[in-house]
Amino acid sequence: MSKATAPSPSSPFKRFFLLALLLILAVVLGLDAETAVAQARYYGGSHGGRHPGRYYNVSPAKPPAAAPEGIRNVFVKMSPELKAQREKVLSNRDPLPNPRFPKLIDGKHPAVARIDVDGGGGVIYHGSGTLVGVSYTHGVVLTNWHVVRDRVGDVTVRFPNGESFLARVVKEDKTWDLAALAIRPPSDVHPVALSNRVPKLGDPLTVAGYGGGSYRQSTGRMLQFCAPNMTDPTDILEVTTPSRSGDSGGPIFHGDGTMAGVLFGSVDGTTNGSHCERVGKFVASLRTSSSYVIHVHDEHSVSRETVIRGQQY
Repeated sequence: MSKATAPSPSSPFKRFFLLALLLILAVVLGLDAETAVAQARYYGGSHGGRHPGRYYNVSPAKPPAAAPEGIRNVFVKMSPELKAQREKVLSNRDPLPNPRFPKLIDGKHPAVARIDVDGGGGVIYHGSGTLVGVSYTHGVVLTNWHVVRDRVGDVTVRFPNGESFLARVVKEDKTWDLAALAIRPPSDVHPVALSNRVPKLGDPLTVAGYGGGSYRQSTGRMLQFCAPNMTDPTDILEVTTPSRSGDSGGPIFHGDGTMAGVLFGSVDGTTNGSHCERVGKFVASLRTSSSYVIHVHDEHSVSRETVIRGQQY
């Protein structure tokens, strides 16, 4: 099986040209001069080397004919105040606490799954996902849109306890790189509660997934908020810890073990993902034939549940 490798960065001239173009667009659109592009980041779904300067966060068995793409650019504000807050987070050397997780299975979070996607022609894409809802007849797993975008055959969800399920994609959101999968309910896997608290700068956050086929979790701090483009809200988290090719779709956890977001990519030693408020809006839009019980954690009261009903798929 061949390994996906990160492509070489684009030339300085190309980076300068891209930044200049984006600044011109900012002026044309009448945006605040401080709302400039701090970095252009590229995320996608299959393999490195196909497009110079891009980082692909799903590893295939062998390179496909064309590379699916997820969120390509991440924009952040560059005001002096935000720069100072960012530097404060980066200079924090306090020990990072361990997240409060349920009992692990061979060192793996029981609700974090590996996702295998048949891309046709012998290509198998690998991503990650998290069980967030259950009913008597179904389970709901959240992952990335770019993980399942180029599916041709089966999508398979594999949990650490050995259970595996064929999945149906029931909802996709390209803008925020999210997808919801329906599976049969696992017999002994409890869903992760989706937090209703957006992380604050400096909060410890843990990312997890099956990059390269092996499970890993890593903790960093909330660094800044980003957006997929200059006109969208800043509903993307940036965390000071890297993720790997194949971690796409994995969870970002608060320290209390609730879900703070869904990661989609990594570059320069940090991880990005849509935060829990954006994920919550996506989950609330699901329409299924059964009543999915999506667990939503409310820090000011006991855990509550959102029941989602809808049409046959």
